[in-house]
Amino acid sequence: MSWHIHDEILSAYFDGTVGDAHAASVEAHLLRCAQCRDAVAARTDRRVHADSWAGLLERVDRPRITLTERVLRAVGVPDGLARLTAGAPTLRRAWLVAGLGILGLALLVAWLGSGPAGTVLFIVTAAGAPAVGVALTYGPRVDPAGDLAAVAPFSAVRLLLLRTLVVLCSWLPGAALLAIGLPQHAGIALLWFLPAIALCAVTVVLSGVVDPAKAAIAVTGAWLVITAPAWGGPRYGSSGEWLEKSVAFRGSGQVVLAAVAAVALVIAVTAAHRESRRKS
Repeated sequence: MSWHIHDEILSAYFDGTVGDAHAASVEAHLLRCAQCRDAVAARTDRRVHADSWAGLLERVDRPRITLTERVLRAVGVPDGLARLTAGAPTLRRAWLVAGLGILGLALLVAWLGSGPAGTVLFIVTAAGAPAVGVALTYGPRVDPAGDLAAVAPFSAVRLLLLRTLVVLCSWLPGAALLAIGLPQHAGIALLWFLPAIALCAVTVVLSGVVDPAKAAIAVTGAWLVITAPAWGGPRYGSSGEWLEKSVAFRGSGQVVLAAVAAVALVIAVTAAHRESRRKS
């Protein structure tokens, strides 16, 4: 090693006054230089230092396998792709908690409110939230593994498809359980299911040409416009009468959404296959 950390830089590093660039340089140097690690240990409790270093090596060399990664490996996803798929940021957890919280609030309003607003809020949110979840699992601004995914020898679209599947598998069971509690018959409680699949599929397709966040904004914005008429039902009408105001919740609209989901899925799978062949 041709250089070592100067004492004044090391002191500033311990005090937290060193700049980000110097801090990154210090930490990178410590990975390679035992002498400087000993200098760091001399300023701290040696047992604490040894435990911290062992923990760092454990996280870097042998990172913990998450439940999502185990499930993906169990169904045959290759190890590297499973690691990237499960490497989506913790923002997904925050989105899931916030989304299910909104559904819980809508369920409460549906039971305590005097009108169908709670049910409409529940169904509109349950359908649109997964598209936001997709945007929070992939993209250069939110994905810590984004650079690795870009140079990996497999399709980025394939990775996005797998992460979308993870989002849906995280969202659909919780939303379905809450939907059971809606004070309506089963037909109304399930009107969000096909739109959720369709909006996610379209988000994946659009993410092939624009940033996933922009794709999710466009898709959820269009969804809010399409469903806006559902809020204009008769004051004392039922939830069914309110929802019928939007074409998305009529029988014909549900059929169209199913077709959109199927077409978008075919486009995404074809794009993933084409990109995989090009990278290989």
